[in-house]
Amino acid sequence: SSSVDEDKEVLEDQLTRQLTREYLELLGVICMNKKPETEDNMDDMEVVSQGAATRDDTLSELGQMCMKTEDIYPFIFLCVYDGLLWRDSSTCHKCISLGWPVLKQMLADKTVTSAVAHHLLHAVLLGLKLHGQHEAGQAMLLSLGLQVYEVLRPLFPDIRLVMQQQIPYCTETSLKSFDDKVLHVAPQKQSDKRKKDAFKKLVSDIIGKNLGEHFKKERHFERLPPIFQLKNKLPSLDILDASESTGLANLFCVDATK
Repeated sequence: SSSVDEDKEVLEDQLTRQLTREYLELLGVICMNKKPETEDNMDDMEVVSQGAATRDDTLSELGQMCMKTEDIYPFIFLCVYDGLLWRDSSTCHKCISLGWPVLKQMLADKTVTSAVAHHLLHAVLLGLKLHGQHEAGQAMLLSLGLQVYEVLRPLFPDIRLVMQQQIPYCTETSLKSFDDKVLHVAPQKQSDKRKKDAFKKLVSDIIGKNLGEHFKKERHFERLPPIFQLKNKLPSLDILDASESTGLANLFCVDATK
């Protein structure tokens, strides 16, 4: 009986993963503009690697109609951002590719409220905690998180509370310094790479790690004393440190006592 239950659980898990991926693929086909491929002889690996490049970050006409429909758009954006919390890397990557276009359309339609903004940022931060151990997923989530914060922070200033609640040791000073870089308060405009590095540094405490690194003890080497020590200090050879003054002026100086 236990073996049958285990097999049933594994089967349900695999079916759920497969159906979820196919559903997100359907959302991508409905909502996204796909550029026509120029080469017909591309192999499967090239298609996978260029999948992100063939899709625009703007929703298609059908996708915009869905996002403008009051009974449909909540299910789309909740599925896309809540999918970041599912323990499936493939599902997470598909949701990330839809996250920014969906948010752009919601901002254009003015359907983003304070509660929605809090939920979106919270989902991205939890996604970093779950999938941050994978380099590809971590880079994509950091980019999405930076875009979400950079766009929503001026509209909803209280979104800073999500950062302070979810990120350990996130002080007011560090958050203000990050805001100055992201919100163009600093006199010098920051590049996208510097913004991303600053965001990664700010959320580094919640980025997920591999199981083998959870209990890894960091090595810290203290300053060791020198092996050889000179007991007697050698006299200085620098003439500037000498107590008596020497130089050409003293050689030709006339002694008044003589």
